[in-house]
Amino acid sequence: MTSIKDVNGRIIAVSGIAQDRTELMNAQEMIIQSEKLSLVGQLAAGIAHEIRNPLTSLKGFLKLLSNDSKCNKKYLEIMEQELGRIEQIVNEFLITSKPRRPSFETGNLHELVSEVIALLEAQTHMNNIEVVTSFEANTPMVSCDKSQLKQVFLNVMKNAIESMPKGGGCTSRQYGATKI
Repeated sequence: MTSIKDVNGRIIAVSGIAQDRTELMNAQEMIIQSEKLSLVGQLAAGIAHEIRNPLTSLKGFLKLLSNDSKCNKKYLEIMEQELGRIEQIVNEFLITSKPRRPSFETGNLHELVSEVIALLEAQTHMNNIEVVTSFEANTPMVSCDKSQLKQVFLNVMKNAIESMPKGGGCTSRQYGATKI
């Protein structure tokens, strides 16, 4: 900036050049974000690698257990599906910069909710919580990403379990049956 003075030395005008630095600031912010994403991607890849090793062992032991006629086939199937979901999550870690698109298919809400309830059965028993379900007979099939929808149901139910630290002691006469 330069000041322009009159003959008496008083400033009568100011002259200057301004430059819009918005693009430069935006570019710098994008570089910082890109570096952060790169670091997150490297961290995710390391975590995914560390999770894959025990996951492979668990899947192998599950296959061995499936040959045992004494094991509950329903629970083994749920365990296999959940290990598959863990594997899918690990794979998503590997592609954090390119998250997968939802894989839509026709899903049965009764089955999805029932699988989640079975998955949380041990936790509900340990917390003295009884899960009571009531399904409409003609609930239509839905187009959904089954894995993501199961994750939603799992999160909601885990939140419900955690919200009852002293157990689900209310009776259906007091508050009505818990409907899922």
